[in-house]
Parts: sequence; structure tokens; C-alpha cells
Amino acid sequence: MDRNVPAPMLANDWNLAIVVASMRRFINKALWLVVHKIPWKPILIWGPWVIVLLALAFYGIENWRGAEAWRKAQLQAKSQGIKTSYSDFFPEPLSSREAGFSNLPGLGGQSLSNRLDLQRSGTPELNVDRRAHRNIERWKASPEDIRLWLDPSIRPSNKKDAALELERIMKNEFSLLTKTREATTGSTLRFLPASHQFSFSDKTSNVAGRSKLAALARDDALISLALQDSERLSKDILFLFQLAQAEVYPTQMNDLITSAIWGDLEEVVWSAIKERALSHEGLLLILNHLPESFGLDSFNDNVQGQCAWNSEAYDVFKEDRDRLVEQMKWSTSISTGYSQLDEITEKAQNFGYRIMPKGWLDQAKAENLRQALVLAKVADGDFASYIRLASQNEETTKYSLNKILAGIYPQLLRRRTEHFARMELLKIGLHLEIFHLKNGKYPLRFQELGVEFEDDPFANREMNYRLKSDGSPIVWSVGANRIDENGLSAKSKRDGDIVWMLTPTAVPTESKSKNELEQN
Repeated sequence: MDRNVPAPMLANDWNLAIVVASMRRFINKALWLVVHKIPWKPILIWGPWVIVLLALAFYGIENWRGAEAWRKAQLQAKSQGIKTSYSDFFPEPLSSREAGFSNLPGLGGQSLSNRLDLQRSGTPELNVDRRAHRNIERWKASPEDIRLWLDPSIRPSNKKDAALELERIMKNEFSLLTKTREATTGSTLRFLPASHQFSFSDKTSNVAGRSKLAALARDDALISLALQDSERLSKDILFLFQLAQAEVYPTQMNDLITSAIWGDLEEVVWSAIKERALSHEGLLLILNHLPESFGLDSFNDNVQGQCAWNSEAYDVFKEDRDRLVEQMKWSTSISTGYSQLDEITEKAQNFGYRIMPKGWLDQAKAENLRQALVLAKVADGDFASYIRLASQNEETTKYSLNKILAGIYPQLLRRRTEHFARMELLKIGLHLEIFHLKNGKYPLRFQELGVEFEDDPFANREMNYRLKSDGSPIVWSVGANRIDENGLSAKSKRDGDIVWMLTPTAVPTESKSKNELEQN
């Protein structure tokens, strides 16, 4: 024995050798059993067939489950009177009083969108940051300054010169607007897909065309206001009404665009009233064009139309997995912080999309329809219940594409609620101006107008109203934060009241107003 090596170390080496020898014997025995005892010939002959049969059984069961889920969801929708087919949401054929926008020469959806982009993206004289000045700072009660649309190097000192310069720069755009207005005067506009056959591109082109036309009409209206051209201003306002009330395939994107157009219209009318550019007849004309209500009925139509559109999309995905992979890549992003891992994960995910059973897409269709059925039960005008149920849908949604959409619904509904409040304030503002023109002053109370208005959707009570010390009115909704801040207007989307007023007030609410509320 080597006396220089401690005895415990020798014992450890001996134990390790026993373990290694045991493992070798076990592995050798296992290999012998695999080679000599397993019936490889029948496994090699029948194994692939068993795997194929198991795969077929899996796909067959999942496809059956998906078809059954979709059948039950359709029966439930039918019992509630909900339309589920893409073609169900197309209106009747065009009448003589309607203009199919895609049928107008040179004004078809995508070509129109491209033409409207030409000047806005390629004109150096226009201020690239001018869109940042679109939002009115209502607390200042100041209409948008169109001089800011121009590059500082050529910016004139007054709005009239700015309007003339903008007319020169955007001559082709305004020419197209005039041509469009003349071709559609007195007609119901339709921004619909080219056919009843489902297409991804039709939706995008029609949305883009209507949105850009509305932005152009709004810009032209503010330029007309600066030029004191009341006839042109009236034409722009009426055209904005046409665009807002155009027939579109009901989807959430179109609902968003419609709300934005009504917002543009409200901004133009408020600016015109502020500048005293509307006569009594002009005020009545605008009032008569306003819908009676901006409730949830049309929002529900858009939810159901979106559901039918999604169902068609899922059917396309069942046959075209490349389209599904493209859609998921657009809708979701993978980021682990390691590019190689991200790439491997994305490839694995895309492979999963390509081999998933069609039944899983049918189940996603059924889940999407059930979401719409839940929301359809909410009574018109019950914004609080709608937002609560939409949020619950988002939490319980299983399938990725539905989860994305479910997450959008509450946001869109909050915007629709704000839109409802703004349009009701517009209606009140028009009645106040008509009263002022008749009586030379504004009423002390709502009741003096003799008109019944909708309640504030954020508070479930009538809008707030008072006269300022200068005799001008201020009307407000408590806004998305549901805190009555006495007419202090918003400095952010979730902060402050939604206000209609014609003269400046205190600074917009944020930390200062919150501190004042806490002190009081």
C-alpha cells in the first residue's frame, strides 16, 4: 500500500470503480435486450403505419371537435338573431341615389389612397411635424393654427396668407377633393369591397381611401375658414357628413375610422362656431344632419361584422398556412434578447402553425363568435357593462388571434364612449349657438333650450353645464377617469374632462387640478 495516500481517498476511488462497473453491466445488458429480444422486424414493418394511424386519429378527432364547436356556436348565434356569414353584411345593390365609390372614374379605393399620398409625402414646403398640431388645446379655446402646417422657412405671419400658400402647394389634392364632392353630391357613399368574395386587400384599400379623403376635407375646411369662404366651408362639412355616414363593411377598423371622421367634423364645426362663421341656417343644417344617437347599436354591428370577417380569414388560413404565418408574424413578436434563440423559436412557432389541425382554427372561429354573442346581449347605451364584458373576454380568450382582437375591443369601446360624449357636446353646442343668435345671450340652464339630450356616458347623468363669468357657456363630460373636475380639460387621453367651450379657461388638468381636488 502506498503510505503517502490517505486511506479515505482509496476508499472513495474503490467505490467509484464499483459504480462505473455496475453502470457498464447495466448498459451492456440493456443493449443486448434491445438487439436480441425486441421484435424489430414487425416494428419496422408496422411501426410507421401505427404512427400514421395515430396522427390521422389525432387530426380526425381535433377536426371533428372544431367542426362541432363551430356548429354549436352558429346555432347559438342563429337563436339570438346574429348574422355569421361574410356576405350577410353587404347592403342591397346600388340605387340611383347612391355612389359606389370604387366605381367613380379614377377614385377607386387604393388608387385614391396612393394619389392622396403624393403631395403629403413629397412636398418639402409642408412641415413634416404638422400632424403634431392637429389636436386642439381646448383649454386655450384656440382653433388649429394652419400656419404651422408650413415649413418655418416660408411660414407667413397671418392665417390668410398661409391658406393661400397651402392652396398652391396642395392644388392637386384639393382638385381631387372638388372632383369627388361634385361626383357624389346628394349621394350615399359606399366604401365596400369589390365583390362579396372575401379578400384581405379590399378591406385595407377602402379604409385608407375614406380616411385620407376625410383628412383632406378637414384640412380644406380649416383653409376655407381662414379664407372666410363660407360656401366652400359648408361643402366640406357636408362632405364630412357623407364620409362619416358612408356605407362600409362593418369592422372594428372602419368603426375607428368613422369615429375619427366624426371627430374631424366636430373640430371643424367648433372652429367655425368659435370664428362666428356659421349663420342660423348653417347651424340648423348641421344639426339636421347629426344622427339622433351615437349609441352601441352600430358598435355591435361592427363587432359582428368583424366576427364574420375573421371567420372568413380563418377559412383562408386553413388552406393557406403561409398567410397564417404572415398574419401571426404581424400580430405577435418574439423577443428573448438572443437573436439566435428568437430565430429558432420563430421557426418552431411557424412550423406549428403549418401543421396544426384545421379543427383548431374552427375552434378559434367558434370562440370568436361566442365573444361577439356575449357582447351582443348588452343593452344599447350601457357602456360600463360593455367595457366590463369586453375586458372579461380578453382574460378568458384562448386562441392567439382572438386574444389580440379581444384586447382591442375595450380600447375601441372607450374611444367610442369618448366619441359619444363629444358628439353629444357638439349637439348641445349647436343648440346653445342657435339660442344665442335668437336671444343675444346663452341660457342659464339646459331646460331653457327645450331639448332633451343624452346623458354623460361616463357618469350616467346629464352633462354638466354652467356659464362663465364672461357669459360664455362651458359644457363637459367627466371623461374616461370618471372624475368631475369642474370643466378642466384633458392634457392626456385619460386625464381631465371632455369640454365644449368658446373662451379660455384654467390650465388643463393634471397634477395641479388633482392637488386642488385633494385640498378641497
